[in-house]
Amino acid sequence: YYQGSLVIIKSPYLSFESPQYCLLIIRRSREIMNLRTRRLLLFVAAPLVIIRARSEVDHGKIMIEWIRKEGGFVNPKIEIRRADPSDPESRYGMFTREMLAKKEKLLEIPRNCLITSEKIVSKDESIDLEEEIIHDSFEDSEVDCLTVRNLIKEMRKGDSSTRAPYVNYLLAEPWSHLPSSWSDKGKQVFDEMLDMYTNEPLPPQEATEWIDDDWLQLCKGNNDPFENNAALIVVQRAWDSILIPVFDMMSHRNGKWLNTEDANVHHTSKPIKVRASRDCDEGEEIYTSYNMCEQCGNRYETYGTPQIFGDYGFVEQYPQRWVFDIVSFEIDETDGKKVVSFFSGPPKLMGITFLHDILSGMKKASEQLLNYTGL
Repeated sequence: YYQGSLVIIKSPYLSFESPQYCLLIIRRSREIMNLRTRRLLLFVAAPLVIIRARSEVDHGKIMIEWIRKEGGFVNPKIEIRRADPSDPESRYGMFTREMLAKKEKLLEIPRNCLITSEKIVSKDESIDLEEEIIHDSFEDSEVDCLTVRNLIKEMRKGDSSTRAPYVNYLLAEPWSHLPSSWSDKGKQVFDEMLDMYTNEPLPPQEATEWIDDDWLQLCKGNNDPFENNAALIVVQRAWDSILIPVFDMMSHRNGKWLNTEDANVHHTSKPIKVRASRDCDEGEEIYTSYNMCEQCGNRYETYGTPQIFGDYGFVEQYPQRWVFDIVSFEIDETDGKKVVSFFSGPPKLMGITFLHDILSGMKKASEQLLNYTGL
């Protein structure tokens, strides 16, 4: 409190709905005017404290209305909501309101709603030729540098952005939890776990380097938390170099759960279209795939559960794919029981030895982790 008032400071880069608020409380004392005994407390407020007085913003509804206004299509039989409607902190997901038929269209997202590597120019702006020239220096980066820069620009605009409904949703989401966003100590422990306890390094390799190597070094980005988070949003949400509103709110799951097929993701002018790949029951969640979709190229051969953790920040639900040079397999769950299927028949002696080495190494790593402090 300062002179009887509570001072609240909000970052200009965060939306009101975001939990990242800073409250600056200056505690009064008899000598506060000469600053000799002033005490300062800075902390991050939880999402449900007093300052969040108004009800949660329905970003799913707002984005659907925006997509339709821009000439797109969102099937009225689907809705975007919290996975657990009673928990305002649970993840967003896409669910059916009614039954869907196979091949029924779910989404059509106009390209003017996307955020890509192409410069977004409003009526009162002109193209910065110097910015266009530096594009060639970004080619070695695995993250699209220009998409990140465009996203940063739109996020700073907030409500004035031509993609405001999408930008405000991204601003309201918790900041990235990819391994690349962890503390230096956390990243060190993770890298050591993958490299030091087995005869062969384990995937996902380079999962902690999206910021240090790609964004800061190759993209020549600023080491600013807001911009670092924007870079990780592109890593986590983009299809190659394209951020697709609404589409990116679908969760990933393979096997019998996968129920969509997409088209035109890599096309330069056509809208993004998504259809049901099979009949879907009422109340069913709509899933896409990050490695087994038609637009995923050859990812199914090399990209599995470890890589999804490194690039998207979660351990996928069953079925899981574990792809190694020596042996590869899938783990699924049926009636509460785990079922393992090897891609090329039962493993040979070399494959069995390799798996035993992983099991032994991870036991050693877990014992070592108990001795770490300050993560």
